[in-house]
Amino acid sequence: MQFTKNSLFFPDQNLITLVSVDSTNRYAKLLVSNSRPVADGTVILAEHQSAGRGQMSSSWLSETGKNLTFSIIVHPFHLSPDQQFKLNKVVALSVFDLFAEMNLEVKIKWPNDIICPEGKLGGILIENIIQGNTLKHAIIGIGINLNQTEFPDAAGSAVSVRQLTGINYDLIEVLNLLLFHFGKRYLQLKRAEYGLIDTDYLKNLLGYNEICTYEIDGMQVAGIIRGILETGELELDFQGKIRLFWLKEIKFVHTGPPATN
Repeated sequence: MQFTKNSLFFPDQNLITLVSVDSTNRYAKLLVSNSRPVADGTVILAEHQSAGRGQMSSSWLSETGKNLTFSIIVHPFHLSPDQQFKLNKVVALSVFDLFAEMNLEVKIKWPNDIICPEGKLGGILIENIIQGNTLKHAIIGIGINLNQTEFPDAAGSAVSVRQLTGINYDLIEVLNLLLFHFGKRYLQLKRAEYGLIDTDYLKNLLGYNEICTYEIDGMQVAGIIRGILETGELELDFQGKIRLFWLKEIKFVHTGPPATN
């Protein structure tokens, strides 16, 4: 299948395909650091990443040619630096929309992992480049477990779409579909349809208005997500009050309350 430029959303979009690279995000940052302009919506796709990264500097383990590992470069001048997390929501919803179209039951795990009951299907790492009061560039790294059938222990709870469906997927076909969903969601962002984005993100967020178990300061506690601040902090209702957390301060354990002895 051929790459389909998303002309409706990104008129000058192009695809850069690499056989191997340390990280598509690093490659993208080098591109935007050069004096030559980079088209909005440019995609860098790698068959293999030797140093793929996830949140909190974790590694992303992917078998060569089996999964989607790519980055998108956008220039979100319409967003101020304090609105960065709106872009996180849009990207997470784009991947959610892709899996929903594939008839997979998935949830967004704050801030932007995509999981199903069997494990983690995809992850996102967004790196923003800020100039003054402007969000000049955003490098959106996305990894989707598509056709890989075995994962090393270091990959944790990783699972692939093929393991769930038994289907071997065409990577470019799935990439085209994901970019279409991203284009639609990014257009919502450009139109400042923040209410719709926020509602959809919370509706599909794991733990929203339901009891789940989290690890805080080495202890497992029951909590209920009540919302997400504009800056991205998690609002968790536990021990009778609302507390705010950021990524390194809390860890999701499982749905439901902690096990009792």
